[in-house]
Amino acid sequence: MSTETIAPLQTAAINEYVEGLTDKRILVTGASGYLGAALLSSLYGIRCHVVALARDANRVLTSYETEASVQFRQVDLANSSIWLDLLSETRPDVIINLAAHEHRRNSPHSPFEDLTVNTATVLELLEACVDLDLKPRIILASSANIAGCAGTITVNEDTPDQPLTLFAIHKLAAEQYLNYYANRFNLSGVALRFANIYGPLPTHDADLEARVILNSIMRRALAGGPLYLYRNQKCLRDFIYIDDAVRAICTVAQAETIRPGAKYIVGSGDGHTLQQVLTGITNQVENLCGLHVEIRSDKEATLEPIEWRNFIADYSRLEAATGWTPRTRLSRGIDLTLRAFLGGSRQ
Repeated sequence: MSTETIAPLQTAAINEYVEGLTDKRILVTGASGYLGAALLSSLYGIRCHVVALARDANRVLTSYETEASVQFRQVDLANSSIWLDLLSETRPDVIINLAAHEHRRNSPHSPFEDLTVNTATVLELLEACVDLDLKPRIILASSANIAGCAGTITVNEDTPDQPLTLFAIHKLAAEQYLNYYANRFNLSGVALRFANIYGPLPTHDADLEARVILNSIMRRALAGGPLYLYRNQKCLRDFIYIDDAVRAICTVAQAETIRPGAKYIVGSGDGHTLQQVLTGITNQVENLCGLHVEIRSDKEATLEPIEWRNFIADYSRLEAATGWTPRTRLSRGIDLTLRAFLGGSRQ
C-alpha cells in the first residue's frame, strides 16, 4: 500500500449537504473511479480530512485550491487485507465505500474478483471496526439492479430482491452484512441503491466519464454516431445526475435520522424508455451542433435478462429520512452533459 498527497479536483456544483461533513475524517474507497472523483470534488470544498483509496495511483488530477487535506493511498482491494492497520491509523468518522468490480460485456469473466471487491472487503471492513471498537458511519454504494426484473415498474425498498447478475448478488450480500453488523454490533452501515448515474465530472476526464453507459452514448453521438437501439427499446429506465448522487451520499454520511442497517433507493423518480432517451440525445446534439446523428435498430443482438428490466426509482423513503430530492431532470442533465463534453461549463 503506497501513500501520496493527491492533487485536488475542481469543486463541484453547490452541494448543500456537504457542509455537515466539516472537520470529519472521511475514508473513501474507489476514489479514482467515476463516482469517487465526483465525490472528492465536493469534499474539497470543505475543511475535512480525506483518505482516498484507489487502485490506480497514476491517474493525473488537475490541481485546484482545496479546503480539505487529502491523502491518496494505492490499494488493490482484490489482493489486499488492509482494514485493521488502516482503520487503526486513520480512525475515520465516515467510510464511503465506492469500490466495485463488475463483469461487463466483452470483458474477462472474473467472478472471484467480483466477490472479493464487492462483498468480502465489506465483511473485512466490518470485522475490523468491531475488533477496533470503531463506530463510523459506513456508506455502501449499491445498485438498484438488485431488484432485477421486478413485478412493478416503480421500485422501492420493499420490492422483493431478484438479483440477475453476479454483481447484484454480491452487492446484496454486502448489504446483508451491513444489516447484520448494525443489529449485532450497533455499527451504522447504510446501503444506497443507485439508479443509472450519468453526467460530467469537474475533471473533464473522458475515460472516467465513459465508464457509465449514458455518458458513453452521448460522446458517441457528439462524434457523429450512429447510436443503436435493441429489442428492449421500450423498456423504462431511471437516470440520476451525478451531482444528485453525490448530494445523496453526503446527506446520508451525516444525517442523524438514518436508520443503521437500512437501504435506500436513490434515483430521479422519472422513467424514460431507451428509445426516448436516445431520441432526446440526438435532438439535443442537433440543436447544439447542427449534427444529425442516425439511430439504428439492431434486432439480432443477444440481451442479458437484466437488460429487459423496467425500473423507476421511488426515493420517498430517503426523502422522508433526510429531505434529499433530485434537482436535475433528465433533459436538463443531458443538456449540461453535452455542453460540458463540448468544452463548456457544467453549470
